[in-house]
This record gives sequence, C-alpha cells and structure tokens, in this order.
Amino acid sequence: MKRALLAITAALLLTGCGELTNTIIPRKATANQITVALYGPTLDQLGIQKAQSAGYFTEADLDVHFINVDSTAAGISMLIHNQVELAIVNEPAVLLARNADHPLVSVAAIVQSPSLPSSTCSKPKKRKTKPHCRATTIPALRAYSNAGSYDGLVFALMENTIVNHTAIPRRFLQAVARGYEAIRNNPPKTVGVQRALGTWFSPNGQWGLQATGDWNAFGTYLINHHVMTNENATPAASTNELLAGQGV
Repeated sequence: MKRALLAITAALLLTGCGELTNTIIPRKATANQITVALYGPTLDQLGIQKAQSAGYFTEADLDVHFINVDSTAAGISMLIHNQVELAIVNEPAVLLARNADHPLVSVAAIVQSPSLPSSTCSKPKKRKTKPHCRATTIPALRAYSNAGSYDGLVFALMENTIVNHTAIPRRFLQAVARGYEAIRNNPPKTVGVQRALGTWFSPNGQWGLQATGDWNAFGTYLINHHVMTNENATPAASTNELLAGQGV
C-alpha cells in the first residue's frame, strides 16, 4: 500500500511540469471534451490530423471536436462567446483582439513565420502526373509584410481558460506537438511539407515555442503605426507555459 501511494505521489509531481503522458484509453463518454476552431491552410494542420489519427488525443484522455471556420475573426468571435476552448488564429489577430480589451492569449505557434506560402493540391487525373498545386497565403497577414517576425498561425484561448482549466488545453497542445513531431520524423510526400517543416519548429527544435521578444517588437510596430492604441495589449499576449517542458 505504501509503495502504491509513493508511486501515485511521484506521478502527480511529474505531471505538474513538462509533458503529460497518459496511455490509458478512457471508457466511452468519459474523456474530457474540448472544442477547437480550425483555420488556415490544410497543410499546416497535418500535425493536428496526425494527432487525431494516431490516437494521441485519446491517450491524453481527450474527446476533441473540431469546427472549421473561414476567418480568424470567426475563430476569435467563437472564443469570446465561449463557443470553443481553442482556436487557430494569427498573431496580429490576437493583439488586435487584446487592443479591444478581449483577453485572448496565444499558447502555441503553429507557423512560426509571417504569411507562409502553403500549397493546395488537387489529385492528378492520370498516373505519373504531378498534382496541380497553387500557393496560398493568409490574406490578413499581407498588411504586415514589413513588420518583421511574427507567428503566422497560433493556437489562442481566453485567459480564464488558463486560470480555470489549465490541464485540458495543456494535454491537447502536447498531443498536437506529438503529431507534428511524428510528421517531422516520417514526413509524407505531400507537396510543400519539407518547406513547411522549417516553420513548424523553433530553432531549438521544439514545436509551438513562441518568442516573447518578437511578440513585443511586433506589438510595438502596431502601436507605432497607429494600428493599436492600447499599450497594455502586448504584455502577456503569449505564453509557452502549456507546452511540454515549459509548465510551472
């Protein structure tokens, strides 16, 4: 009995910081539910799709529901109205929402560069024929082409979600990280994946990591160019605390 209690205590201490690992498959309808709004080029969602197909969400005791939206504005609106727990948006959208006193926080960078050209491909009609691909960009980001470095796609949530429900988004993000790492380790032969891989990971090789200095610099740019007026919008606009190895 004493040995079992020590094992449980050690497990609880380990889950307080860093990556959470759960290999227990929960009973049907018992997993923690989370709803996520997806937006952006499909190519950049490969890691999310991998996490779902490989069962990483199930292993994290999560029942994930995805909603596809056609704009960052739609994702932010759903966050503000508590219709989703997480949404894929971009760094400018988070800062502009905070400028309007909506307490959004970016918790992971999906695309760690501005306006990444991604490829949308159609299947070839004949064998040995290359798929037809066209480059796509996120239109909202074109206005900031001279602003320096910022994150093209991020996962965002409301501040109170971090305060009141930290574990669920943390488990979601760490399952997603496993998905992107699996793609990196065994990349599919999809057009554009090799190029995209360079924007999915930070220089130290970690998925999701955000550079606070870059966020501050971009916020300053928006203030100086009169796009934002609220100087309190930038501080605390992003956090890495929900990522593997970054928790407190």
